[in-house]
Amino acid sequence: MVLLAVGYIVHQWPGYALWSKFLNLHAAAAWFGALGGVAIGVFGLYTHVQARDFDPKFELWYLSKPIMGAIFGWFVFLLFYVGFLATGGSVDVKNHQVLYAISFLAGFSERFTIKIIDRLMQVLTTWEEKSSGGGDSSTPAKK
Repeated sequence: MVLLAVGYIVHQWPGYALWSKFLNLHAAAAWFGALGGVAIGVFGLYTHVQARDFDPKFELWYLSKPIMGAIFGWFVFLLFYVGFLATGGSVDVKNHQVLYAISFLAGFSERFTIKIIDRLMQVLTTWEEKSSGGGDSSTPAKK
């Protein structure tokens, strides 16, 4: 609730000196990631309380989920914004709401974020596959 209230205040007075320098795409992406973290936390809390199997030892998960969501949301936003995961070359983002939705999903689901990071690792390590080329040149040939 506090996160939504702060979001409303920042939206109403974007020129306020306390946060005007921090309002940009990156801050908004982290914000939507944090909202995704809050959403999954509330969903998990509701589900476990309703099923009467809530375990207090997972309290830290509920408290840290918005922070993890902000970090994951910003990171995945950055990957898409920079164009690392573009399918057809460079990316020209005209509609930032799509990136905010991706940030929300990254904050909401660790599995989504892990899949994105795995995809990034595939893109970044393609040189390893190309350089091996069928034979391993690091081991000497047997005579």
